[in-house]
Amino acid sequence: MKCENCYCIYQEDGECLLREITLDITGLCESCIYLNLDEDETNRLKIAARIRLENDD
Repeated sequence: MKCENCYCIYQEDGECLLREITLDITGLCESCIYLNLDEDETNRLKIAARIRLENDD
């Protein structure tokens, strides 16, 4: 099953690792569990992403 939610712990390489999921009334996955990144880790990842983007230019 395809999944574009890269922040869910069950998503890998654009696929959902779960065999079954439940959708809520709006069509969102109720099985989704988001990564819990603290502020320091989030900032570190942002800096690393900006460096990668700048190096691609």
